[in-house]
Amino acid sequence: MNVTSPSTAANNLVSQGTFSWATTKTSAEINLGTLANNGGPTQTLALLNGSAAIATGNATISNAAPVNGLDQRGVTRSSTAPSIGAYEAAAPTPTPTPTPTPTPTPTPTPTPTPTPAPTAPLITGTPTPPSSSGASTVNLYDAVTGQPTGTAVPFPGYEGPVKVASGDFNNDGVAELVAGAGFGGGPAIAILNSQTGEVMQSFFAFDQAFTGGVFVAVQDTNGDGILDIIASAGPGGGPEVRIFNGANLNVLRSFFAYAEDFTGGVSVASIDFNNDGILDLVTGAGPGGAPHVKVYDGATNAIISQWYAYPVTFTGGVFVAVGDIGNDSTFEVVTGAGAGGAPVVAVWDPFTGTLLAEFYAYAEDFTGGVRVGVNDGNGDGTADIITGAGPGGGPHVKAFSFPALDLLFSFYSGDPANTGGVFVS
Repeated sequence: MNVTSPSTAANNLVSQGTFSWATTKTSAEINLGTLANNGGPTQTLALLNGSAAIATGNATISNAAPVNGLDQRGVTRSSTAPSIGAYEAAAPTPTPTPTPTPTPTPTPTPTPTPTPAPTAPLITGTPTPPSSSGASTVNLYDAVTGQPTGTAVPFPGYEGPVKVASGDFNNDGVAELVAGAGFGGGPAIAILNSQTGEVMQSFFAFDQAFTGGVFVAVQDTNGDGILDIIASAGPGGGPEVRIFNGANLNVLRSFFAYAEDFTGGVSVASIDFNNDGILDLVTGAGPGGAPHVKVYDGATNAIISQWYAYPVTFTGGVFVAVGDIGNDSTFEVVTGAGAGGAPVVAVWDPFTGTLLAEFYAYAEDFTGGVRVGVNDGNGDGTADIITGAGPGGGPHVKAFSFPALDLLFSFYSGDPANTGGVFVS
């Protein structure tokens, strides 16, 4: 606030009194939320719907030092119409306008006619149907034909969702599978032989008593030529990320991606964004918090960028993936909205948080959320966006090109009538 120059009156608001340096508005017109943890290092007052402070700041001042286009939380301000105060108002609810091929209803019919299955390696994790007994499975697909070759059971007796990743841990030229138990299971991680489904090794990433599950990713984070396992706590736990040495499963690094008292968990993905030879991390806040995405420098743990993938009022959580989709020699972050909102997938510039594209992966009225991955789904040498329907829909997997967002393939990973959803990698 500049109280020395009357010329800034339009960009300063007060609720009581008359001052040359401010515009008087009622408290209802300013419409502030209560002091709360809205992200960032300190608490802030959120600007609620219709606030007179939204989009009425001075762009010239906001874009220059010391503001540098960021609010108090580190969220990027609008470069043309910033909000007044410490809190940059969230963007409106996304309203993508693509014209995709027909999408399934939230509960697909049991006899779909999907487009051809993928012709490149793909992994899906599917819970058991509610009417069945047994354990959740990881579905295996042939690396050449894309046809299903069988299933693996990473956690006997566990019937909940399974998170999946893959990588060659023993450098034999064959990728192994990494599975993480989902919500309702302990934070168990299993490494499986991708050809036989045999469990080669397993361990608990967090306290065995924790039942929120675990997200998994794999990358060589320490440059020793052996893949390491990146694990993050699921809903019900703190937003902790741990990196385990692939050679001995010792913890290489551990940190909290968000406030330690946040109990929604955190999703995670990794890649070397800045080409320094050290893997960087992308995190997405879990259910119960705003859909906050952060990009961390792997060398310093400094935040490279951060933004809200969806309206700040959406608390269903956000799934993240990363890769060079479209093979344009630049990396992109892909987000999928969690349960409770429309199945919106968005693509972002990881350095600026700029929205590059967004679309509905499934029917707009489906509210089970959408899980995301980056994979060369059709074997043409180009990485694509892979999506999996969340709970309430069948295990429907799709792949979309970028930037055209054309539907490349679509299939059901298991029984279409199983409405437990599916994770993809």
